[in-house]
Amino acid sequence: MSPAARRKRATAVVVSGTPRRLHGTVEGTVDASALSVALEGAEVRQLTVFPTKRDSPDTIRFAIHVAPETPPGRYEGTVDLGEHSLPIVADVTAYPNVRSEPQTLMLEASAEATVTTSVLMHNAGNVPCEIPTKSTFCLFDGSGFEHAFWAALTTEPTPERRRIDILMDDLADYHGGLVRIRPAGRHPPIAPGETRELKVSLRFSDRVRPQRSYVGAWDLPGVRLPIRVHGVGPSGPAEPESEVS
Repeated sequence: MSPAARRKRATAVVVSGTPRRLHGTVEGTVDASALSVALEGAEVRQLTVFPTKRDSPDTIRFAIHVAPETPPGRYEGTVDLGEHSLPIVADVTAYPNVRSEPQTLMLEASAEATVTTSVLMHNAGNVPCEIPTKSTFCLFDGSGFEHAFWAALTTEPTPERRRIDILMDDLADYHGGLVRIRPAGRHPPIAPGETRELKVSLRFSDRVRPQRSYVGAWDLPGVRLPIRVHGVGPSGPAEPESEVS
């Protein structure tokens, strides 16, 4: 083996990124059609070779796709270049990604009501998803922006109440308050590749108004579940929070 070949063999190719896209480059004259990658402890599912750039014809850019549930960490292996091979190191980063069904929750609620519903959660990432015992998010009626600006521009300000005060006061009227969301029971983290049905309880504030439409989102690491709420009139006393532990 020539000294140049030994240097090539000793120099590891490094790729990094999420399981769905680990980027790397190979220097030198390489037959892109002969390129292949194998990693220990990680299943390589796809290899994509990108067109060579005119300003760097001796550089091959590529990306590999490993199994989506591959845990974060460093994986070693070999990149086969046809006539010779090189060691490769893949640094897989965390990729929190949880999908929900339905993709958007559509609910009806009155002021201070408690609504219970179910959500199917699938962990399509490579790290566990923690389910908190309780969390909160805000609701807002999107039409309030237009109305608040109209009010601020058409109402005559006073020294005590400036236009910005009028704007903010009007916006506050369209705020649907905090929603307190709690899963039924205690749940261990949702593992990568796992699908689980969650029964959740949503407790609404006294700021929900009938005939108004509110939007919000339940946000967790890797999860964003949009929620649309149509305000309705009172439907009796709210369910006691103690029913969901």
